[in-house]
Amino acid sequence: MPDVSAHAYGHKLTKIEVGYEHPAKGSENCGGCAHFKPLREKCEIVTGRILAEDWCRKWKPKSP
Repeated sequence: MPDVSAHAYGHKLTKIEVGYEHPAKGSENCGGCAHFKPLREKCEIVTGRILAEDWCRKWKPKSP
């Protein structure tokens, strides 16, 4: 099934929509996520400032 989320249409999701945690409660965090852009403290799919120690439900591991 194709992705019909807001991101698929070029819109970023809000922190509320993705269950954003600051800091992450588990071992996964934005620093290890494929969507995270550390030099800009940004995420490809979530709005606002994002830090490496944060987390959301859209977390996706970086490729090895």
